[in-house]
Formats: sequence, structure tokens, C-alpha cells
Amino acid sequence: MTLEERIEALEKDVSALKKQVSDTNEALSCFESVIRNRINEFSAYIDTATLAARGISQ
Repeated sequence: MTLEERIEALEKDVSALKKQVSDTNEALSCFESVIRNRINEFSAYIDTATLAARGISQ
């Protein structure tokens, strides 16, 4: 394998790695969004449950 072929192979490897990193970042962003939504839903549930408990105790 010539030096030029090695360089081309390395450039392809770098491109593949960049795509993997990009895909991973996208997946992590989606996961973060899902987690944030779940936290917000759970917080709203806790707020509702707290208000309901206060109503019962009064």
C-alpha cells in the first residue's frame, strides 16, 4: 500500500468516525430530551399530588 493509499484510507476512517460521533451526539440529544420531558411530567405529578394532599388535609 502506497503512502497516498494509506492517507486516503485514514481520511475515510476519519470521516466514518466523524459520522459516528455525530450520530452519537444526535442520539444523546434525543435521550436528553426524553429524560427532561419525563422529569417535567414527574414534577407536575408531584405538584398535583401535593395539592391534592393539601386539599384532603384541610
